[in-house]
Amino acid sequence: MALRERLIAEREDAVHRLSVGARAAADELYAMVLRGLPARGYEIGPRGMIRRPDGVEVRADPAQPLLTLGRLVAEDLCLMQEVPEGSEGRASIFWVGRSCAFRRAGRWRRNSGGR
Repeated sequence: MALRERLIAEREDAVHRLSVGARAAADELYAMVLRGLPARGYEIGPRGMIRRPDGVEVRADPAQPLLTLGRLVAEDLCLMQEVPEGSEGRASIFWVGRSCAFRRAGRWRRNSGGR
């Protein structure tokens, strides 16, 4: 988690992306994950502070749902969207990563198309 914190602080553009079209899904994921945190050893405190099981406190920021979740959980988060046949110059249905928060910048490649 220390590496993730450092990457978010120093290389946010390499480990995070939130497309406008994926905002509603990111908000839904944010709410769902926050609801489940207490059962996993997280403490929800006053003024939007959340204490992780390792003792680090993170401020919940609904304006930055994936960045907040990226600081709370160790898992990589990626919202996928099905793109219909013929879209974006493709001949078949495929899935496009529209919004992501990754632990290692080199694990996935992010480009302007979100693929």
